[in-house]
Amino acid sequence: MSAWLSRNKKTPVIGVDLGSGFIKMAQFKEEQNSLKLVNFGVLSVPEGAIVEGRIEKTKETVEILKELISFHSFIGNRIVANVSGQLVVVKEIIMDVLPENELDEAVKWEIEKFLPFPVDKAAFDYQILNELIEEGRVNKLNI
Repeated sequence: MSAWLSRNKKTPVIGVDLGSGFIKMAQFKEEQNSLKLVNFGVLSVPEGAIVEGRIEKTKETVEILKELISFHSFIGNRIVANVSGQLVVVKEIIMDVLPENELDEAVKWEIEKFLPFPVDKAAFDYQILNELIEEGRVNKLNI
């Protein structure tokens, strides 16, 4: 079970998918090491409110979320959101081991190769997935 699910088993997790046609919400709770769907709701999105994963009409989108929460009685504050669209890039990269204070800048230069827009316009985050060991020592990072 994922760490984010097991933090507080008493509070069910709410999943949110913001699509260009619909906003969907689903609530799950953990039971015997599996997830059980306990609530679900879907509402259509006004045309142009969400375009290619980008929220263009914030007020309308917030109202839809409020309506879903109210009508379907979603309870809780643990939210997992699906982020998608042409401007979202998820990429696994292999890099040389670097001091932590140099890694941000190195990742920035590495991801520039994959972005469809200038890197200075990007917000990015990364995690070290694992360390690659060759000849008995760590010499690469899987990010």
